[in-house]
Amino acid sequence: MSAQEETDMRELQSSQIKFQPGDIYAPNDLSMEELKARRGNKKPAKDAFDLLGLNPIKEYKNYNLLSEYVSSMGRILHSRQTGLRPVNQRKISKAIRRAVGIGFLPSTHKHPEILRAQETQFQTRKR
Repeated sequence: MSAQEETDMRELQSSQIKFQPGDIYAPNDLSMEELKARRGNKKPAKDAFDLLGLNPIKEYKNYNLLSEYVSSMGRILHSRQTGLRPVNQRKISKAIRRAVGIGFLPSTHKHPEILRAQETQFQTRKR
């Protein structure tokens, strides 16, 4: 067996589906092609910046856009919450850090006007 075949076999054995007693499966369910198809690409192929054709780094002056990707305590949101591709997540993070460094964006919390607007929206929903 060649080195490539050995690594493929090890990869197949380590990532097999855990079949339960009584499950029905075909031999091709154990193939390398099926494994690759099951893994798939979980990340979105396109996100909001790709659809709009924007470069996140150039949007460091856009306070309203950047505040969508920052928590109320001033932390950059994780890509699971933002839904951005890894490339654009890194770019938006860089833009946020750039805006904080220049002083466009507060580093510890959201702007008081935005917090006040969110609070009024929350109170109107309660009623």
